[in-house]
Amino acid sequence: DLIGTWMMQPIVSGSWFFVPRRLEAPRLRMFCFPYAGGSATLFRDWPPLLPDDIELVGIQLPGRAFRLREPAFTEMPKLLDAIEAQVTPHLDEVPYVFWGHSMGALLSFELMRRYQAQGRVMPKLAFLSARRAPHLTSKPLNVAAMNDEEFIDELRKLGGTPDEIINNKRLMNLVLPSLRADFSILYDWEYQDGPSLKLPFKVVGGLADTPIAETDLQAWDRYTEADCSTQMFAGDHFYLHEAQTELLPWLRDVLSQLQV
Repeated sequence: DLIGTWMMQPIVSGSWFFVPRRLEAPRLRMFCFPYAGGSATLFRDWPPLLPDDIELVGIQLPGRAFRLREPAFTEMPKLLDAIEAQVTPHLDEVPYVFWGHSMGALLSFELMRRYQAQGRVMPKLAFLSARRAPHLTSKPLNVAAMNDEEFIDELRKLGGTPDEIINNKRLMNLVLPSLRADFSILYDWEYQDGPSLKLPFKVVGGLADTPIAETDLQAWDRYTEADCSTQMFAGDHFYLHEAQTELLPWLRDVLSQLQV
């Protein structure tokens, strides 16, 4: 049942966190931020393919999956306030990294800016996926303001939403509010210059993600004083689904070699 799968319950802990594999004493914690309209449950199959001492924590935004009945945020500052309130108490527990895909990369970037300004414990590494460098972001289409038919047509063009979901009216009625909310956040967000971050970046993308060139990803290097490298995989904007057999072994190697 598609709706049952999409509303999968959290395996462990509070509603903001989806933890597929709880560890008593992880060496490293990996906070994962999904793309617009996405659920943290998209990371549910990753832990067995990562090092045994890595605890993956998916950030579950309200308005989707097991938080379906909660209203989705429509403003970036308020969403960041809420995420910050949930994640910050855990920063001192164990070294951590961020993984953010598309809108998730933007959320993690803005959260890291806040943490550095506050003098918080910073991630050991940030994976920024399928998102061009912030200063290269042009004003997107106001997808959130489209009527349902136009909105769904735009979803088809963007990809990433399976046809079995788009063609399921009952399920689309459930997911449209959170999708609109996320696109509203992206439309209203505006880049503001700020200090470089003091941690390394791994910038990741799909070779067939035609709107985003590899040079757009490489341009993230201006936002860190540390190392910034780019890794490309086969696939489009949602390569993380298509290229898991290449992506996850690479991710495992990077995390295994990371000194904490």
